[in-house]
Amino acid sequence: MTTTLQDSSWIWLALAIVTAGLAEQKGRSRWRWFVIALFLGPLATALVVMWPRPQAGVVTDIRWNFAVGAGLAALALVLFAAASGLWLLLIPAVVLASVTGVLTWLSRRVPFESLPR
Repeated sequence: MTTTLQDSSWIWLALAIVTAGLAEQKGRSRWRWFVIALFLGPLATALVVMWPRPQAGVVTDIRWNFAVGAGLAALALVLFAAASGLWLLLIPAVVLASVTGVLTWLSRRVPFESLPR
């Protein structure tokens, strides 16, 4: 006898594969978006569909992307800690939120053009 979680895990995996395919069509890393979709599910699919294709030859500031990722990870940890009752997970969530704040502040304070390459 299977549980609902076991039955729905195949749908989640299929959605991650679809997200990876969509990411490849948009010129993004298939493997990276597959792993992200395993954790975020339909939200990752929506992000791949809504974000525009990266422009060729344009260098982006990865600090901002990392800050957004750290913020999403902190939010996911807070939601998981609240839903499961594992309040000890709030400590890494606070650390990730702090990293998010520092990286966001740095990305606004230090111009990207002045960074060493």
